[in-house]
Amino acid sequence: MSLPEIHYTMLSQYFVCPKKLWWQKMNARGPLSAAIMYGCVFHKSMEYALTGQNYSVQKFMDEFLHNIDITQNNWDGRIMYRPEDPMPNDMVSWMEQAIGLCLGYRKTKPQMVELSLSHEYPELCVLAGRIDALWDGKIVDFKLAGKFYKPDPLQAACYTILNGGPGSFEFVVIRKESVPRLEVVPIPQVKSRAYLDWVVNEIIIPGAKAVFEGPYPANPGTPLCSKMFCSFYEMCAGRVR
Repeated sequence: MSLPEIHYTMLSQYFVCPKKLWWQKMNARGPLSAAIMYGCVFHKSMEYALTGQNYSVQKFMDEFLHNIDITQNNWDGRIMYRPEDPMPNDMVSWMEQAIGLCLGYRKTKPQMVELSLSHEYPELCVLAGRIDALWDGKIVDFKLAGKFYKPDPLQAACYTILNGGPGSFEFVVIRKESVPRLEVVPIPQVKSRAYLDWVVNEIIIPGAKAVFEGPYPANPGTPLCSKMFCSFYEMCAGRVR
């Protein structure tokens, strides 16, 4: 019998709000935030750009808006816009600038792009993930981020473990300012075997058991428990009143 897969995003979502992960397990469908849509379009465009394929940010944006390329199983086709979110047409040229910044931040080409990896923990699960790029010996993960975004060391640790770590990891963050601003954020602790072993024993293994077995309580205390950040807010009995 094959082992169940677990991903960094499942662990992260469980730690923030177990109920949100429960809704996903139940295949509930809800709206997506504009930020997720823009992230999907950006990553697809980056994959094409890094591998030298012809692409169009406008085309990918239009496909997403018309549900032609739905990459989110829990999406019902609606998109949630916050007051500060730009509209899709305004994001196209901005995203083209952002991609140019990412392509220029290193002088060499990446060795690998969109690399799928997995690691088995016997009798428990398979940790799986997809690395944006391996570049000059570093794992690189691209992020579109607002003012308050803080890169997650758990993601860096999971990807480094999948790549056979310890090793080098850096987030390439594009800040959503009027003109895109690139910020490189290294995560030095993933160079330590002791740190990665701690993540496995104290986070990944117990976290995987919790993801598969529950419980799945709501967490209305998180700032993300709102209509603008949670696709399942409207249907969740544990939401903020």
